Amino acid sequence: MIKLPLKTKNDKEFKEAIKWFEKAFSSPPYRIDSEYTCFKFGGYDIALYQDLIDNADKRRKNIAYVVVKDIATIFNRFISLGANVIQKPYQLGGEITIARVKNPFGHILCLIDDPSYK
Repeated sequence: MIKLPLKTKNDKEFKEAIKWFEKAFSSPPYRIDSEYTCFKFGGYDIALYQDLIDNADKRRKNIAYVVVKDIATIFNRFISLGANVIQKPYQLGGEITIARVKNPFGHILCLIDDPSYK
C-alpha cells in the first residue's frame, strides 16, 4: 500500500482532495474511514490520510510510482484536473514510457507504462 499524506486545513479541503483523486483515477475509493481513504490505481492500493504533523521525511512520502496503461490519456487527465507537468511522457527504453506530474496537493505521481508488467 502506498500511503500519501494530505496536508489540508480542514475536513472540507480533505474531502475536495479525495474528489480530485476520484476524478483522476476514474474510480471511487473502496475504503473510507477515520484513518485512510483508499483507492485502487495502477495495480496498487493508494491510501490518503490527513497529515496532522509536520514531518521531516515528507518529501519521500509524497511520491507514488504506479504502473498504468495508456499513459498519455492518464497524463492528460491529471493535467486537465490541475496537476503540473514535471516530465511529459517519454520512452525510457524499449516499450517503457514514463511521465511525472505534481498534483494540486503536492504529490508527485510517477506514471510508468510497461507492457511487460502484469
